[in-house]
Amino acid sequence: MSSLGNKEIMAKNIQRYMDLKGKDRKEICNDLNFKYSTFSEWVSGNKYPRIDKIEIMANYFGINKADLVESPSLNQKSRSSSVPNLIEIIRNDSYTLAGRTPTPADRAYLSNMVDTYIDESSDQTIAAHRTDSPSVDLPEEALQSIEEFKNFVRAKYKKD
Repeated sequence: MSSLGNKEIMAKNIQRYMDLKGKDRKEICNDLNFKYSTFSEWVSGNKYPRIDKIEIMANYFGINKADLVESPSLNQKSRSSSVPNLIEIIRNDSYTLAGRTPTPADRAYLSNMVDTYIDESSDQTIAAHRTDSPSVDLPEEALQSIEEFKNFVRAKYKKD
């Protein structure tokens, strides 16, 4: 069965981007002027939106239409679409670092990295690191949870 046009995949993708953006159904319906019942049918996987509605949602989430209609494992562009989302988060200061509010130095460093990335716009790897340990104040249980999450992400994006 093709993953393109699959209502269940569309529903999961819509929900994933809602979660990433921190929006619920009501907020999205208000923001995009969608009928709540219709949008709920899409999110539940009962109906499939028209292409114009898919485009509206893609623009709203800052992603490609393919990120909504295709399975993430088949759509390699979905990973690259996270860069604009990351840039938006950094620019709007809507993030925390290891559960704490970033310092002005953290913000300046990350903003500078974004500027460098945008200026160079090449296939370079840009990495950020800290000289102090942000996890020093975390309990052992939290550190274990971080390790488990890292292993989950590695397994999810493992190349076959």
